[in-house]
Amino acid sequence: TVRNCYLASGCNPLQFGTETVGSFKNIRFENITIRRAGKAGISITSNDGSVIDGISYKDIRMEKTFVPIFIKLSDVARVPEGTYKRGAIRNITFENVIAADCFSYFKNRQMPSVIWGKPGSPIENIKFTNVRITEKGGHPASETSLNPEENDERFPRKVGLIPAYACYLRHVKNICFTDCSFGFEKNDDRPAIVVDDGIDVVLKQCYLQEGSNCDSVIVSRNGATVSDIHGKAKDNPKEKPL
Repeated sequence: TVRNCYLASGCNPLQFGTETVGSFKNIRFENITIRRAGKAGISITSNDGSVIDGISYKDIRMEKTFVPIFIKLSDVARVPEGTYKRGAIRNITFENVIAADCFSYFKNRQMPSVIWGKPGSPIENIKFTNVRITEKGGHPASETSLNPEENDERFPRKVGLIPAYACYLRHVKNICFTDCSFGFEKNDDRPAIVVDDGIDVVLKQCYLQEGSNCDSVIVSRNGATVSDIHGKAKDNPKEKPL
């Protein structure tokens, strides 16, 4: 258990990886304030075969992050030849997490949260409850058509441009957002959430701020199954401040 911490970093204040051969299980982070992150406020990456399973984040406050949450499975495979077996990321919970001023003043850039598995090896069983993220925004609707290439990059800055302003989910299974809020400071016409190859992605009672020229706040690709249950996509953001 890691709790009651006050952190700032030019990299990732809370991070698994990037060197990840052994497994990580049953770890809790509670009551943590992150004042700056040059990369991700919360980063979980499995690159060399690690199984990361049973991790919880509760009562986390962060600001000035390049990426609020970055979760990625890659095949970097820095192990003896012939011994590599792809790892896994599963059973992760986020509860009472707030992120604001999501912008890296080191890099002069911003990036939405990312959960990105591998084809045939989804990141699975991720739960978000009362997660509230306010992005900087300011991107045009034309970026909705962006399609990042499959890659084994393990650093957020190398992943490339993302077609969503809040969350980009790719190769995922059983992802649930409950009572979550995603918005922006400056109008952003990208979707709030893009799901590419996702199974059982569910939003329950979530607020998704909508840009003035946004066609849809939720976009699914490649057969992704997404359910928006009693969503409030077009509510006045003043009714539920971020």
